Amino acid sequence: FTEREYNTISPMIASETANNAGIAVAVAAIGILLYVTWAFRRMPRPFRYGVCAIIALLHDVLIALGVFAILGLALGWEVDLMFITGILAVIGYSVNNVVVVFDRIRENLSRGISPDFEVVVNTSLVETLGRNLNTSLTTVLVVLALFLFVGSSIQNFVVVLLIGVIAGTFDSICIAPTLLVVWHKREW
Repeated sequence: FTEREYNTISPMIASETANNAGIAVAVAAIGILLYVTWAFRRMPRPFRYGVCAIIALLHDVLIALGVFAILGLALGWEVDLMFITGILAVIGYSVNNVVVVFDRIRENLSRGISPDFEVVVNTSLVETLGRNLNTSLTTVLVVLALFLFVGSSIQNFVVVLLIGVIAGTFDSICIAPTLLVVWHKREW
């Protein structure tokens, strides 16, 4: 047997990488908050849309970090640049699904399908449910193919992406719109 490659990273570099990942996620979250708030600027209280999207994104990141931490302990995996790339890809994917749902809410509010905000959100969710599930399912199939056929070089990226796509689908359907309704009705 021959050893083709050996990588080792010092604790100082690992700490710097973790700090850079945290900064990247924070900058991405601020950018997404500003973008979503600007995109929904004609809606009443557009800042709420941005905050709800960010909460959903943070949930995705925390779920991916938690599951990866458990897998890291069980399988000896370590955080690397592929992991960080996966987290950033999950954030982008998740914000896309959330914006699709929020955009449908905006369309249905402008059409005036109901005076009750909760009914508008529910109708919007039903209308976008098939699209969100189909998009997520096809993405999961591709990610599973990558996991099975590409190998260990992008293992961390693929695992984080798989976890994030599943959590992001849940967030875009269950968390972000629900937070929007709860905030609108002030029923904390």
